Amino acid sequence: PRRGDEELLTLDEVLPRLLAGGKSIKLDLKENGALIDAIIAQVENAGVSDDALWFNGNAEDLDRSVFERLASRFPRAIIQCPIGFMVPMMPISPTVARERLEEFRAWGINRLSIDWKIRDLTEAMTLLEDWDWQVNLYNVSDLESFLKAVLLQPRSITSDFNFPQWNYFGRGAGANRSHHSYALDPKASR
Repeated sequence: PRRGDEELLTLDEVLPRLLAGGKSIKLDLKENGALIDAIIAQVENAGVSDDALWFNGNAEDLDRSVFERLASRFPRAIIQCPIGFMVPMMPISPTVARERLEEFRAWGINRLSIDWKIRDLTEAMTLLEDWDWQVNLYNVSDLESFLKAVLLQPRSITSDFNFPQWNYFGRGAGANRSHHSYALDPKASR
């Protein structure tokens, strides 16, 4: 929930500001239906270049048609799907896992996302590299983990940057309504 001093910004308001600043945009899609159509329309109306777009969505939340529509409308965009549910089966049944992932590729998905804290991460990363997939690691929560994640050479890393050593204090993804408040210590920035 917003705090009293936080202003609500709509996607229509934010897109021009980001584009004016030369920024790319990552949209995390959580549901199917009319919202997807509205997002596509707003992105197209704002004139966002395909190569400045990154869409993320769960295959359990979005259906095949959503991924296919995103891929056809924005052919150079990153279209990403988390695959945590598949990682445990990859070393046990690599043929079945690879077939399912090739189905995702046919939907237009071009990047897979894996939770940094999942078991057998290194083995999964090796298989995905062999299968020619770009990988995003997410849920990288601290500086030590971030530096270890970099060594695995994923295509991207999603982190909340809760790295007090660098004066970055992330608020978290809001899971279980958990939010972090902080104030920057002026002594620490000297």
